[in-house]
Amino acid sequence: MNRCLGYAEALTNLGFKCLFYGNYDDGAQAIITDSGLMFELTEPIGVPDWVSRTPVHLSGQVLLDSYNISASDVSIINEKMNLVKFVLIDDFYKLDYYHCDAIINFTIGANDMLTEARTCEGLFGDIEPQLFLGPNYYPARGWLRSVRKMRPQTAVTEVEKILIVTGGRDNSGTTIKLLELLYKVKKESEVAVLLVNDEESNNIIDNYLNKFSKSYMFVHQPNLGDWYNWADVCLCGGGLIKYECLFVGLPVVSLSQTAEQQIDSSKHKELGLICDLGMNTDVDATVMEQKLGEFINDVNYRQYVIDKGRTVIGGENNSIMVEPFITNTV
Repeated sequence: MNRCLGYAEALTNLGFKCLFYGNYDDGAQAIITDSGLMFELTEPIGVPDWVSRTPVHLSGQVLLDSYNISASDVSIINEKMNLVKFVLIDDFYKLDYYHCDAIINFTIGANDMLTEARTCEGLFGDIEPQLFLGPNYYPARGWLRSVRKMRPQTAVTEVEKILIVTGGRDNSGTTIKLLELLYKVKKESEVAVLLVNDEESNNIIDNYLNKFSKSYMFVHQPNLGDWYNWADVCLCGGGLIKYECLFVGLPVVSLSQTAEQQIDSSKHKELGLICDLGMNTDVDATVMEQKLGEFINDVNYRQYVIDKGRTVIGGENNSIMVEPFITNTV
């Protein structure tokens, strides 16, 4: 949701009209409403029905972002809708083929993944889509830009305030594992945790937080700007949170929840952008403790991450962010 909002905000700033059209839960609706953008709700239906019911006035440019979309879904949208341009956000090139006008992949390893994906015959059909690859196309939202300007660019000597965010959909106990690790490494720290989507896990989190000197729990909110300004370090679940942290200059630690996230985190590690604890399912806890302790206690390490992250992750330039939508197709 946030990455679509980032592109929509950039386009709106340049005079475009943007509308979110789909089936959104209450949380997503609240985020869109907070952004000031418009949305229209649909029923939870499949892509063929969605296409047939889409009003004519929405047949301009479409930006599609879904981990549940299939290659055939993409083809149906491309063939059945009278679109000026069809842009797809894709992180991992998992589809069998891509029949669309443009692909955005703002991940660190986008170019390497594309090289591997090209070995698949028929990946792009008769005409190759326009490709917008790499972190220059990262869609930083307005509130992230504000945090980037406000946050000090110097790492604190002593880490005292630590934020833990796994995105809320923590199906593998990553938040609890990060709390356990942090308690062994820095139990005197002040900790804030974004609650997850499981009541039993949240009860465990609540009990664990009582062990720290000071702690906070909070639920999903339209943006994490106040918490990013508050924290000295962020521990995350390996997803897009690390891009937000790097953009604003917040030192970040990653414990990946999926194999795809770990592939991305490994690319970050190669560039020295994050402290990578590996996968949450197969990493030696002793090794994780050592890595986390080194990062928290080494101010030079954290300063390097701040400087490198602010340099590598784009998102400040509207004209670059909107290139996928204003560059003419062949």
